[in-house]
Amino acid sequence: MKPLNQASKIIAQQFFYRGKFIKPTTITTSLNQLKFNPSLIVNNGVQHQNATSRSFSIINNNTLFSHSLMMQEEEGARVSSTNNNNSSSSSMATSNNLNKKMPEEQQQQNKRKFNHHNNRNKKNKKVKKEKPSNVIEAVTPLAHLTYEEQLVKKEGETLDCMREMFSEIKKSYGTAELPEYYTIQPEDEKLKDVHLTWCGILSSPQTEGYRNNCEFTCGYNSEDKPTVGFRQGLFSQGIFNAESPKDVKIVSDSMKRAVLVLQKFIEQHHDTYKCYAQKTHTGLWRLMKVRENRNGEMLIIVQINPTEISEEAMQTIKTNLISHFKSFDKNESSDLSINVKGLFLQQHTGVSNAAPTDAPLDLLYGEQTIVEEVLGLKFNISPMSFFQVNTKGVEVLYSKVKEWTLESMDKESNKERVLLDVCSGTGTIGSTMASSVSRVIGIEMVESSVNDARKNAQLNNIQNITFVCGKAEDTITTKMVEHNLNSSNVECVAVVDPPRSGLHKKVLESILRSPTIEKLIYVSCNPKTLVENAIRLCGPTSTVRASYGAFKPVKAIAVDMFPHTEHCEMICVFERKLKK
Repeated sequence: MKPLNQASKIIAQQFFYRGKFIKPTTITTSLNQLKFNPSLIVNNGVQHQNATSRSFSIINNNTLFSHSLMMQEEEGARVSSTNNNNSSSSSMATSNNLNKKMPEEQQQQNKRKFNHHNNRNKKNKKVKKEKPSNVIEAVTPLAHLTYEEQLVKKEGETLDCMREMFSEIKKSYGTAELPEYYTIQPEDEKLKDVHLTWCGILSSPQTEGYRNNCEFTCGYNSEDKPTVGFRQGLFSQGIFNAESPKDVKIVSDSMKRAVLVLQKFIEQHHDTYKCYAQKTHTGLWRLMKVRENRNGEMLIIVQINPTEISEEAMQTIKTNLISHFKSFDKNESSDLSINVKGLFLQQHTGVSNAAPTDAPLDLLYGEQTIVEEVLGLKFNISPMSFFQVNTKGVEVLYSKVKEWTLESMDKESNKERVLLDVCSGTGTIGSTMASSVSRVIGIEMVESSVNDARKNAQLNNIQNITFVCGKAEDTITTKMVEHNLNSSNVECVAVVDPPRSGLHKKVLESILRSPTIEKLIYVSCNPKTLVENAIRLCGPTSTVRASYGAFKPVKAIAVDMFPHTEHCEMICVFERKLKK
């Protein structure tokens, strides 16, 4: 066997494999066994020959795997070729000798350290899905059900997550006395072992054409014709074809027209420029991203692979793209008339189409942003900023968040009412709440989102809101002191709306350590990570909880933001009585 090269060793120093972090001291195994190309190291979408970051991606059996060992970044709202707002996960093939190379003591430490994750992975092991027979099944797997049947299914699955949450919290107590809420047993059989007030599921006001943000792959369909659309399945299933979105219910008619406009351009120039092939990493046209507001105004981003063309050819492509899209822009005489607010070109050389959110964009013509209205407020949306994908649905979600947040506050108290908006993004939740509280403090780690949030506050003339850029685990404690949130004259309610990966344990510890936060409104797009976070918030074992008091789940509700898909949002209220 040949030893791994330097780049391979850097990757292999620590990676996540089947529920364990493996950190071998020596690795000598065949590259053919590992089945990946060590030169294709991607850090935030950029190739590196000597990657030292612990966040990396590799190619394994023609499938992209992304592993972030420090923290998972928010993916944002997007339709991928596999499903709506969902990322694929799979196991990495590697040598069985890796653990054997470790000292036995180190192996035992890893087993103990990650025992919780190992058990969880076994319990929640995904059943291998069958290959979708068409793009409708791939993108909207529940489209064959009536909407009422979809709501019943989603509510049942969310209740299963609630049962798992209470079961795991119960296990964390061991032989200790359980909290009083475990004595609550609802009469309704479907709520068995759900020890809180369950408020059902809220439906989406719009069930078709609701996506305001979609990403379409440039590829080839089953007949090997150039197509802009959705992939029909996963690479791991051996599926590489992209199919037209014309029959996909969640995509608006205007977006479908925009897709055809680009497809026409690709067809016209196909003799010279091919669609990007992820198996060979060749070709020009990679992806089309479309963002659309209620008025039908669009930001369109065309992503290309520039590695095979000259600078002169690049300028020609830009000129031709501008001319082509302008010929359909607000052209009422055309069947493909669209309303282009801004057209962008993005150059990306990474293996995956998922470019980093801060990747440079070249504005070919038009404006940088579109404006969307939510609950009477206006929000600037840039091409890569996060915004919920269902505009009418988010009004339902935020209205319920606002209602439950205000219910959590003491109406008779003379204390200053402050909202701590954790993972505040572009400030949508905080802005919609600002008129009902004394102050809003938003905390967000993505600088571009913080800048957008500040601009949105100015756009709506909101004076009592402050946005702070930084990691929540590093910022909550310091900013609560700086903004006088620890005062006995302040009533502070926290709202968290984390990415699918949930809140980092250090963020949870910071919330637990707060001497004023007694109420927490948790907005979750992934009930499974809510379960994990709830164990830390509500379990008995932490010295922090022992000092300040553990939270208890009080009530919850499901909100269907993604009709025809398997995904569902959820709001859960946690409360505690702080130990004085």
